Amino acid sequence: MNAFLDEVGRKLADRWLTVLLLPGLLFCAAVLAAVVLGHAHALDAGRFVTATVSRVATVRRGDSAGPWVLVPLLALAACAAALGARFAGGLVRRTWLGQWPAWIRWLTAPLVRRRARRWQSAADAYADAVRKEAGEETIQRLAARRNAIALAPPTRPSWTGDRIAAIDARVFETYELDLGTAWPRLWPLLPDNLRADLRSAGSSFDNAATLAGWALLYAGVGIAWWPGFAIGLACLLTAVHRARDAAAVFADLIEASVDLHGPDLGRALKLAEADQPLTPDLGRRITTTLRKGA
Repeated sequence: MNAFLDEVGRKLADRWLTVLLLPGLLFCAAVLAAVVLGHAHALDAGRFVTATVSRVATVRRGDSAGPWVLVPLLALAACAAALGARFAGGLVRRTWLGQWPAWIRWLTAPLVRRRARRWQSAADAYADAVRKEAGEETIQRLAARRNAIALAPPTRPSWTGDRIAAIDARVFETYELDLGTAWPRLWPLLPDNLRADLRSAGSSFDNAATLAGWALLYAGVGIAWWPGFAIGLACLLTAVHRARDAAAVFADLIEASVDLHGPDLGRALKLAEADQPLTPDLGRRITTTLRKGA
């Protein structure tokens, strides 16, 4: 038990160091640079070092306990910045997924309509090519063009939001299975390695949102120290790229879970025989059973 507790403590300490303290200290350094350098001397490293050392020396001369007080205060400031970034990242996450409050959705409605028009135009071109029996290369190119916009009719203002929202639409269209109702029952039936992959993909998406939260904080620093804008922009571009990749992997894994283990849910509910595949009829019966008349 002692070894187990030691290992848990070590992992918590490592996570606290890498997730909260180090990024927070870097942000605190950027804030200090903004205070000391401003826009006029933004890249003057010598001035930054001299001013910082001078301030620390002043604290030491004024109070022998000063440096020991600064250390926990700096750690608290770093953790506070990290928590602020995580909070901002939560807002970014909801924005990416299109989970906007009802009173502000009028802002996103034009974006959704524009994406829907682009998708419908690409879908019509693909359907015409299939109907006219165009070459395989042409059909595949048009399918890729449509899928690059979204894998289902867009309902969100962003690609990331539509990629996640498309899971429900695609599963219901293929199997007539209400994934929102079925997923809590399907999750316990998944193998451990698949659940670990899903958790990893979800964590990657959350980490990308947190990085975008850091981008917002650095942009705030950029008001007084222009390199903050550059750092924030780099963080934002990286976060968007990582979020798209993580969302695509997460969505693919959920669809794979349904494709491979949906029949297991039917058998667990005593609605399917052994080796029976997941069909629209079975999906409809699972949905009806799990909804319980709702």
